[in-house]
Amino acid sequence: MEDADFNCDAYLEYFEKNMGITTVSQLGNGAYGCAFLTDTGKVLKITTDRSEAVAACILKDKNLPHVAEVYEVYECVEDYLYVIIKEFVPFHNELKEVFNEVRYSIPWSLDEEYIEEFRTEAPTKHNLHGESEIDIVNQIAEMLLDWKVTGFTSIDAHLGNIGMTDEGVVKLFDFGANGSKGDIKPQVINLDYATV
Repeated sequence: MEDADFNCDAYLEYFEKNMGITTVSQLGNGAYGCAFLTDTGKVLKITTDRSEAVAACILKDKNLPHVAEVYEVYECVEDYLYVIIKEFVPFHNELKEVFNEVRYSIPWSLDEEYIEEFRTEAPTKHNLHGESEIDIVNQIAEMLLDWKVTGFTSIDAHLGNIGMTDEGVVKLFDFGANGSKGDIKPQVINLDYATV
């Protein structure tokens, strides 16, 4: 699976039929899963990444300002798959420009001291002086702090995993992670279905 994108066509057809979900477009496809925009404006994510499902379970109903809202998480035991229904967060050009400037300064370990250092030093270090640029840096820092709620000790924050709402709120929308802190075992809803 590491070298090829995840093929989820057969699974997608099953989930659309049996969960009453209609997808309108594919948002992304990677080594561990794929994501689709639904006709309700939510995202249907199919993944083999258990850590992403664990993070989604932890985040469900948390309503954190800088992390996409999670509505449902299902485990498909027979096929080692997880289905996550979550908020859609679009890409935004201004976020892309600022993120590309500061990406090497973002602390991947979630130590609060490093996050605050990023918040205070990144604008000057990367010559960001505009109010909206500084606001985006602050929101990236808040996103890192919000992510700490999961108990994971690192974050996979890159342009393919974060977006900005139409209201200008920066949000992490992909929850692939590693380095969990402690033994986190949230309940995953079991989806009753026959192997596709």
